[in-house]
Amino acid sequence: MTTELLMLALSVVLGFVHIIVSAIATTHQYGSKWNLSARDDPMSPLRGIAGRLQRAQHNFLETFPLFAVAVLIADATNRHGAMTIWGSQIYLFARALYLPIYGFGIPVVREMPGVGKNLHDHFNTYLVFRCPQKVTVNDMAMSPALKLKAAVQYAVSRSGHLSNAGIYAGALVRTDPRLEEPDLQINMSGWSAIERLRTGIKPHPFSAFTFSPVHLRPDGRGWVRIKSPDPLAPPAIQFNFLASDYDFQALIYGMRLSRKIAAQPAMKPFVAEEVLPGPQVESEADMIEEIRVRGVSNLHPVGTCRMGREVDAVVDPRLRVHGIEGLRVADASVMPQVPGGNTNAPSIMIGEKCAAMILEDAKAA
Repeated sequence: MTTELLMLALSVVLGFVHIIVSAIATTHQYGSKWNLSARDDPMSPLRGIAGRLQRAQHNFLETFPLFAVAVLIADATNRHGAMTIWGSQIYLFARALYLPIYGFGIPVVREMPGVGKNLHDHFNTYLVFRCPQKVTVNDMAMSPALKLKAAVQYAVSRSGHLSNAGIYAGALVRTDPRLEEPDLQINMSGWSAIERLRTGIKPHPFSAFTFSPVHLRPDGRGWVRIKSPDPLAPPAIQFNFLASDYDFQALIYGMRLSRKIAAQPAMKPFVAEEVLPGPQVESEADMIEEIRVRGVSNLHPVGTCRMGREVDAVVDPRLRVHGIEGLRVADASVMPQVPGGNTNAPSIMIGEKCAAMILEDAKAA
């Protein structure tokens, strides 16, 4: 049994090394504004290593089929597909959305109405304040000299703008004192954006920062469904954001609280004016319209493969899909409700717990 566990661990390690190397190579490839040929691309060796790692893992699993598992993941080197490893069990992870397949001529192994339902996410709006001091990430983005300075600062002391994700402070608050736990998160970002593009964030051409109220307990529940039998076709996604008055009122509270924070004496040296939405947006009706126009997903989708014992639950407490032998799901989709905070750490925990349960089951087999 020890040998089996070692073989399983080696397979998993090979897979994760492949993912990391692929991700580094792809991030460089799509994050650069230059289109490099394979000959000139400095990440080309990494992509070659990633390919060899993937082949090595496939060969390993073919050599040791007794210990093989199948893993379906979002493959960083193929944005439209997934990597498949053959074997006796399947684990689905690194995704947050799972889709039903009814009505497209796809054979149904087990009818599970809960797949693709219960989709929800944090929702946020934002307020932008112009800063009279050139201390924001916007300033660094506009200045080659400041970029160089930030790079040196990070290299020497691991400090400065490049040492974090650009969110420098935050608050967890209750929009109603009767609530047992916070339902609102306010993020203070050292930058501001004109718009969010697929290629990244386009900052304002002036020094500014952002307060972003994030609703942590949304009422809205949506769904995700396939639109064709083609597995590479984009799905239909309906979040149903802002489904209730509470969804609006929580964000309105957050906008007003953000303005109070920006008006504190300690903030006076850093606030020249409110740029967005602007002081003219004051009434509840104006704020509701502002939220509708400028509100965005916080990119924390969960729930489409939720865990539980109810009829519409998809996985059990050990992350096994109900009624399908040898199939587990281990990612944010199993969360019955989005956490009252970011989903990264809980998703890592789910993966760690799934790995522990897989090893427990292997020992007991």
